[in-house]
Amino acid sequence: MKTKARLTRTRLAAGIMMIAMLGLAIPAEADRYRRGASHPPLRIVSYVLHPVGIALEYGVMRPIHWVVSQPHLDIVFGHQPALDDDGTYFEWVHGDYSPSIAEERKRQREAAAEGEE
Repeated sequence: MKTKARLTRTRLAAGIMMIAMLGLAIPAEADRYRRGASHPPLRIVSYVLHPVGIALEYGVMRPIHWVVSQPHLDIVFGHQPALDDDGTYFEWVHGDYSPSIAEERKRQREAAAEGEE
């Protein structure tokens, strides 16, 4: 009897959560398709290769970087950390939004120039 009541409550909670999630969903729209401009051959190839590249980055390159950048192993492998190397190897960071090393070095030069004055 207890298990039947528990099952009913679980189903009721799952139903309420599903209704809430559906109610809070925002409709999505795709980009407008433009004949002739939306399907150059290299773009179609990039649609196939981009997920492969992301999978290789997260499945191969980032774990290798994590291993060679560990304390005491960085000496063996000759790893030299970049200025923005903060150890968040497995976070998704899109290249357009992450700060570049050049910007960090520019800030350091400006701070050094202000210190000299």
